[in-house]
Amino acid sequence: MASFFPVLGFLIVNSIYLIGKFITSILLGVHDTRVFIGYGTKQLFKLKLKKLELHVGWFIPLPWLAKFYKYDEFVKEPISYEWQLTKHSILTRLLTIYSGAIFSFLMAMVIFTGVNYMTPRTILSIEEFNKYGVYPSQDGMTWFEEGDKILQVNGSVLKEYRDIFIQESDRDSIRLTVERDDTLIDIFIPANQLKPDSLFTINAPFTIDSIVSSSFAYFAKLKKRDQIIKVDNKPVKSLASFKDEISQSKSNYVWLTVLRQGEEIILECQKDQDNILGFTSRIGLEYDQERLSLLQSIKSGATYPFEVFYVNSKAFVSLFIGEVKTKNRLGGSIGLAKLWSSNDSWSHFLRITGFLLCLILYYEILPIPGLGLNRSIPLISEAIGRPMNRKGYFKTKKYFWWSLFLLFVVSVVKDLSSLI
Repeated sequence: MASFFPVLGFLIVNSIYLIGKFITSILLGVHDTRVFIGYGTKQLFKLKLKKLELHVGWFIPLPWLAKFYKYDEFVKEPISYEWQLTKHSILTRLLTIYSGAIFSFLMAMVIFTGVNYMTPRTILSIEEFNKYGVYPSQDGMTWFEEGDKILQVNGSVLKEYRDIFIQESDRDSIRLTVERDDTLIDIFIPANQLKPDSLFTINAPFTIDSIVSSSFAYFAKLKKRDQIIKVDNKPVKSLASFKDEISQSKSNYVWLTVLRQGEEIILECQKDQDNILGFTSRIGLEYDQERLSLLQSIKSGATYPFEVFYVNSKAFVSLFIGEVKTKNRLGGSIGLAKLWSSNDSWSHFLRITGFLLCLILYYEILPIPGLGLNRSIPLISEAIGRPMNRKGYFKTKKYFWWSLFLLFVVSVVKDLSSLI
């Protein structure tokens, strides 16, 4: 099922974009008189919509595969751009250019509202998190100690675990109020470093969930629901601390103290060169389920697309000034397909679809060849009394390609210079 999601996702996203643009062009009359959509030279059927005569061939509503032509006497010609239809006002044509993106943005609101209302949200309360506190990573040891409890971010009291990472701040650092040994202290962390599982994990106990057949764990006679509490007689509280002790052991064998049905037993287990024993685990945390009311769902669904737009705009600026590593930047169609395929639930699929619908408007205002900003240049030129022809438009398109290339070069150079 998950492998089917990327194709369906791209189909839905592009179809919504095209439907929004199609409806607007019909209502405003910004279109050629006769249009052929799809492949082939013979139409499957014909539609008459107001002043538009639409001839439909083998049409594929996927990015780069959806084809549109001006149709005259059974001859397909390049379709007119909005800026070429000069009998309409500049504002009307400008609205048509961005209509698909605006419609997609509105549909994202509808999708998020529906998903929020129909799907209960899984929550890890801040109280449950702070029962165990943090287990700092190697990088996180600069600021954290094992067992620290995070109570506030920038002075705001936390309600759930994820609130630690979604606090917006225009400052360079984020202030965390932490309880350590019954004392409250403030620690300041660079805003771009506070990410889930980056500086710390939850210091919660874990149990074995399943054993890989014929693995070292299998031959060591580890069992499902066993809780590993020591490695080579050193206490471990969490999966992260267990992994650290396993990797630090210089021997190919480790002694595991296991709690099984209330009784402690000691087992010897071999590990491979990657410090793998051969079992999956379950973290001992209790999660809550929250279902939003219709009003809460509408509010959340309406505001989230604007948050996506803001965060990505901010990320674009960070990319340009070199604050975002190249490998962490927005991916192309392959990266998006992986995002859809990472989970086979319909709620996840709809959320990713809604997220990408939000991004269409963001992409339309970027200097990307052939998209909204590029197609708006001739209208801006016309507004200042210097109409542009088709040759001039393709010249600006070439400049957009160069600007995109230079942006990439500058950002990579800044990344490399930061390593020197």
